[in-house]
Amino acid sequence: MVTISNSSMYGALYRTTINSWDIDRLTFSEDPELRELRYLDDDEDAVTSLDLSIGIFSAPVRIYPPNGENFANDVSFTVSNSEISVLPENLTAYRDDPYLEFRVASTNNTYPLNIYLDLVKDEGNSNPAYMHIVKLPVSLTNNKKTFPTPAIRIMLGGTSLPYSWDLAELDLIPESQLKIDITITD
Repeated sequence: MVTISNSSMYGALYRTTINSWDIDRLTFSEDPELRELRYLDDDEDAVTSLDLSIGIFSAPVRIYPPNGENFANDVSFTVSNSEISVLPENLTAYRDDPYLEFRVASTNNTYPLNIYLDLVKDEGNSNPAYMHIVKLPVSLTNNKKTFPTPAIRIMLGGTSLPYSWDLAELDLIPESQLKIDITITD
């Protein structure tokens, strides 16, 4: 058996199958003692893919440890491809956190497009507790989003009452810029 560990030699990250010395090629599998991380939404439903509109961050996505546990180590994640941005930019779950929450947007304006959210996990110098997290399929579309507004009435030569929106609550956080198109009717 061949074992690959991190530089601190605290534990196995990958192992070959037992008695694999008579084969042409070694196959490495992740250490079965490592636990699996999961993507869930804020209702704790499984997230298996994301549909993103150009220029808008997704609804919150959470990474949970298994079985309702809290994180056993400080775990940092970095995005491996430049077509994806995350909010917050630094993704770190600290020991004893129940989950890590973030939003996803695409920096690419080409649609339709299928890409992957590929997060690279780093548990630092601690003994690894978790498997690498799976790639999450992302579909990029150009679906326009609408602000929920009542009818706005403005008297000739006057101004309306102020209106405000919580973009995070509406899941309409812009990735880089906000463009609003308004239609005025009589």
